[in-house]
Amino acid sequence: MPRILATLIRQTPTKVQQRAKKVHVINFIPRRHVVRRGLGENSFWAVQYKTTGTGGPHTCRFKFYAATVGKTVRTWVWCDCKDFKYREEYVLARKADGSSSIINAKNRPPKVTNPKMEVRLCKHLLKITKVIPQVNDYLRQKKKVTFGR
Repeated sequence: MPRILATLIRQTPTKVQQRAKKVHVINFIPRRHVVRRGLGENSFWAVQYKTTGTGGPHTCRFKFYAATVGKTVRTWVWCDCKDFKYREEYVLARKADGSSSIINAKNRPPKVTNPKMEVRLCKHLLKITKVIPQVNDYLRQKKKVTFGR
């Protein structure tokens, strides 16, 4: 089972947290998914975000494996930025209990870009963690959410 989002945030270096300040969240699309297997049923929230910053727009995806969306929930993450592809995707998939999947990266360790296999998030995913309470407000009240710059 993937790691709790708060753990992934804590493991992200301070310099990435500083760079995340320049990222802006544009919008999000939440969807509730129910997966039935045998006699059991699992459900999760899939939330897709659009972010923008100095490098252009990016798409980020989260899967929250609980009835609510939050930092204390086991989470699967993915981003289409190069930093995530070359530094984090393989590590999160292999070392962080499946907190991501290998979609864009090659199926081998990032020996050059992340040789210590450090578990962390990219700046886009880190910025999105700041607006998760607003997503919960939307899910509870079904009201429009505005993101301040």
